[in-house]
Amino acid sequence: MDLVEHRRELADRAVDHLEHDRVKLYLHLGTAPAILMSGVLNLKPGLRDRWPAFHRWNGRFYLIAVLVTAPVTFLLALNETEGPMTVWGFATLSALWGGSAILAWVYAVKGNIDAHRDWMIRNVALVLTNVTFRVELHLALLLGIPTL
Repeated sequence: MDLVEHRRELADRAVDHLEHDRVKLYLHLGTAPAILMSGVLNLKPGLRDRWPAFHRWNGRFYLIAVLVTAPVTFLLALNETEGPMTVWGFATLSALWGGSAILAWVYAVKGNIDAHRDWMIRNVALVLTNVTFRVELHLALLLGIPTL
């Protein structure tokens, strides 16, 4: 299969998601950039120290966005067409992502800032892992590497 055929196949898979999961897909794609920016921004120590109120409000926004989006991404993962390992990988990441956000919030409310920070670092790492896995999956498909 040549490069053009691979691109068509990728496009067909994307259209398949659009036809079956339109609302979930648009919610996921619509919140993803804001979640990425908000999460990374809140990890900046200077921002937390200079503007703690902004850090808290941005954190609330991030938490709400994650708690809305994590179940959506979990459901989208269950409909992945690239095989059971892709389904399992993305579903597991979504569950861990939502769970780690809740733990980070609980520790923040309890005032355990060290544990809160640790869980938020894990949470943002899971966001970036999801992005990395998606890029790797599309590269593998584009290059004709079989997926499990």
